Amino acid sequence: MTNAVNLASAAGTGFAFRNRIINGGFDVWQRATSHSAIGYGSADRWQVFTSSTSLTRSTDVPTGFIYSCLMTGTSVTNAQFSQRIEALNCADLVGQPITVSFWAKSTSGSSQLGVILHSANATDNFSGVTVINSQLYTLTSTWTRYSVTLTTSAPAAAANGVQVLFYRNGTESSTTFITGVQLEVGSVATPFERRLYGQEVALCQRYFCKSSSLNVVPVNGAGYTTAGMFFSSVAGAYLTTAAYTPFMKFPVTMRTEPATITIYNTNLPSPSTAGQWSIFSPSGGVWYNCSVSVQSVTQEGWAAALAGSWGSSGGLPLYGAWAASAEL
Repeated sequence: MTNAVNLASAAGTGFAFRNRIINGGFDVWQRATSHSAIGYGSADRWQVFTSSTSLTRSTDVPTGFIYSCLMTGTSVTNAQFSQRIEALNCADLVGQPITVSFWAKSTSGSSQLGVILHSANATDNFSGVTVINSQLYTLTSTWTRYSVTLTTSAPAAAANGVQVLFYRNGTESSTTFITGVQLEVGSVATPFERRLYGQEVALCQRYFCKSSSLNVVPVNGAGYTTAGMFFSSVAGAYLTTAAYTPFMKFPVTMRTEPATITIYNTNLPSPSTAGQWSIFSPSGGVWYNCSVSVQSVTQEGWAAALAGSWGSSGGLPLYGAWAASAEL
């Protein structure tokens, strides 16, 4: 009863659910634990913003954290990575002070880390952005918590969505560690908000999810016996050359209909080409490759149309893997 009262009190005062950043503690890495190309590829909700920048999971952390993000970019001016916050989570920022806080350190005491807050020029469209404010810090080799109120009054455009961008100022080859990122309403940095791990995963899966186990990175050409890699299902083959899968539900309702669903091929019966899964034919007693076409995509899931030649109809065993992205 006491816990319920405390939670209700915290929610009523705005103390709970303060942090608009998802995966600010870098606990969730569904895609991989390292990535060095522009776009999403490692820590969930964080994207590499400039070429030759690398994001890697690190266990060098301040007290109370499990992981940090190691940003490297040897001799690269302004190595950058960012997170975009969708409009639905930004409407109440307009006219309010916004405070960003984070823990950081560097292998070089002279390394400078900058933070820029952008607003999107159109709703959830970050192809054009406007700078709200920025701040530059000189890091030390010791974990330190930094905070800044980036604006005393967020502009109306903040309702379109907000981007938090970290950049390393200069070309030195030092490494920068960051964790505990928080963006909140107010002019004071409150303690880093820790959500339950399951809650953080669910928030991440609203933007990216996959059929493989949480810590198994989807790859092409893996064996169907690889633990956690592939899902199995029963394909409804209405012809010996055509079939449909059941509707495959996402673990959570996604932000919008996924713009991209990636198909990962198996190695059954032999290494198949991109966009192929494996289907078993009882009549021949062997596995066949089948091509996959994405069908009936919603925020809740999708279905696949299969094509190939497997010599029998009915319910046929199927193996495959997929990933869905609705990132901003």
